Amino acid sequence: MKTQFLLFFLLPLVTLAAQNDRQYSTWRFALDGGIGYMVGSTEKAQKALEGTSLQLLSGDYYNDLKLGGQGSTDIHYFFHPHLGVGLNYSFFASKAKCMDDGRLIPTITGYTTVYSSLGETMYIHYIGPSFLMRSFINGLKTIQLSISASIGYTRYMDKGRIMVDNEQLKLQAAGNTLGAMAGVGIEYFLTRKLAVGIDVEFLYASFGSLDVKEETASRISVDLTDNDENVSRINASLGFRLYL
Repeated sequence: MKTQFLLFFLLPLVTLAAQNDRQYSTWRFALDGGIGYMVGSTEKAQKALEGTSLQLLSGDYYNDLKLGGQGSTDIHYFFHPHLGVGLNYSFFASKAKCMDDGRLIPTITGYTTVYSSLGETMYIHYIGPSFLMRSFINGLKTIQLSISASIGYTRYMDKGRIMVDNEQLKLQAAGNTLGAMAGVGIEYFLTRKLAVGIDVEFLYASFGSLDVKEETASRISVDLTDNDENVSRINASLGFRLYL
């Protein structure tokens, strides 16, 4: 009975000592998924639709385009218990579509209904070297705070379709620029090597020019000096981390 009584009190102490003795791992592999929301203004883009049959739909259209799914992965090597360097990759995709209610136009045989619509799918890729700081924030060393910063390459691609009076035009736009990303995350260790984490990140990227190509025409460069394409966004994600 005395032995069981001692074990009842000693077992939690032994477990606590083992957790406090946790060593920081050298490598971290992370995989995340979640949502992203672009914070750039769409005021000028909406003004471009003023006077058209799509004007009333433009607000919902751009709200749909700004919200999308995103995923990321990264690998880091820690040269110090709290400091590491590595590589970060992030992907974002969104799409939107709107169509007016149609309007009647006269024809030889009477009237016919014509529609105007606008739709596009946007993809944004980011990859770059990153710097990561980490630290346990509880006595059991099961919860870890991480802060990251990165500067890298951002690739923008947009495939759009415009239909006016039943005549369709397909456009593709693409561009490259330098971007920057910063984030903060909380991780909870399920085991010594596996943790689940929640991250909030901010990506800044803006394009001064884009290469635009019509489906049947040659590619041209469009200067956006007076209307930069700002694709900056906030990410919220959930994922797993593997420590080795």
